[in-house]
Amino acid sequence: MLQQALQKIQKEVGEKPKDDYVGHVGAFLIKYVKEHPEHAAFIIADEKTISGSFSFMEAEARKRNARVLSDAEGFEIVLKYFGVPVQTEMKKAAEPELTITSLDDLL
Repeated sequence: MLQQALQKIQKEVGEKPKDDYVGHVGAFLIKYVKEHPEHAAFIIADEKTISGSFSFMEAEARKRNARVLSDAEGFEIVLKYFGVPVQTEMKKAAEPELTITSLDDLL
């Protein structure tokens, strides 16, 4: 299934070599599906395309009253369009506690 998803993405990107947006989203999807092969089935859905995700992205941006989206926001919307279960909460990396008891600890 992973290979089918990669082929589908590469085919659409190849059909629109001058469309930078398709290439940008396609590169993201290739990286994403390689990191999450369990989500490949969502990508190979016949009715879903990278180009189709742009209309969905535009509608989502209008709902947010946004004129511009960051890459992270746009990619999250693309995954939502494909039906990929997305965690909307950003996970923060645990910051190590810094305990300073004296100036010697800093040296």
